[in-house]
Amino acid sequence: MKMKSPLASLLAVSAVACALALPGARALAQSAPSLATTLTGEARADYDAAKVLFSAKDYAGAEVKFASAYEHSRDARLLYNMAACEKSLKHYARAMELLRRYESDGRAAGSLSPSDLQEADRLLETFHSFVGSVRVTVNEAGASVAVDGEEVGTSPLAKNLALDLGDHRVAITKRGFVPFETRMTISGPTLIAVDATLGREVHEGVITIHASEGNAIALDGKVVATGEWTAHVPSGGHTLTVTADGMRSFQSELLVEDGRSRTINVALEPLPRRGVPAWILVTGGVILTTGAAVAAAAVYRSYPALQQKPTSGSASPGYTETAWRFP
Repeated sequence: MKMKSPLASLLAVSAVACALALPGARALAQSAPSLATTLTGEARADYDAAKVLFSAKDYAGAEVKFASAYEHSRDARLLYNMAACEKSLKHYARAMELLRRYESDGRAAGSLSPSDLQEADRLLETFHSFVGSVRVTVNEAGASVAVDGEEVGTSPLAKNLALDLGDHRVAITKRGFVPFETRMTISGPTLIAVDATLGREVHEGVITIHASEGNAIALDGKVVATGEWTAHVPSGGHTLTVTADGMRSFQSELLVEDGRSRTINVALEPLPRRGVPAWILVTGGVILTTGAAVAAAAVYRSYPALQQKPTSGSASPGYTETAWRFP
């Protein structure tokens, strides 16, 4: 049975399609001019295209065209048409928002009758059962609030969020602060409170150094402690050095990560002892270390000829010639 279409000229589709989109809508008075009559130019072209898309059940595309027609004409009745599209998409919260604008703009323009306003109120009451309310409070002003990946405003929000039935994700972000995220399920027209506390981002980690007592611990060339040291250190690369008298120095490059802790145990090794001559042998004008002297003595004992006393000769006075006779 064909349903009598109230507000047929407002819904931008056939009378039957309008009634299915928003059941029970009241018809305008016969004398009220239709949108097809009042719209001109680009607004009329967008309106005609929207009707075709709505009839083909392309509700998202139809709303885009209805919205374009509204931008060109500012006719409040097109907001009703857009609400019909959102209702068909089961976006009841958005449909309610458009109906409220429809009432507000229509009152201001004087284009809606009392029965039109009553019908809009009835639809709002019906949709209310499918929409939950979420109150979001944030400890920091100017934070971006997003629902299901779409930004809906910045803190503090002027009003509660209206969300359709189902699962939703609320994310709150602000530069310099750790992001906040929560998930919720809307099961009816109830109020859900989200209290978000944003903490400042801290780009640092905790470093603990265990070394022996008296060992000097230096970070990036600056001595910070001896023996043991634990501290918050800015994130990034650093140079750790541990030193002590008589010990081989330790040096390592450290990478400090945000919010991470790291412990380093350092055990220094003794420096190797250097050989120091216990005595030196001076002979024939040559300084010999202990090792060289021992080697020379061994050669001296191996060759008896070296042990012979020099013989006298006819050399000039004061000069003695040594006979070097090797076997």
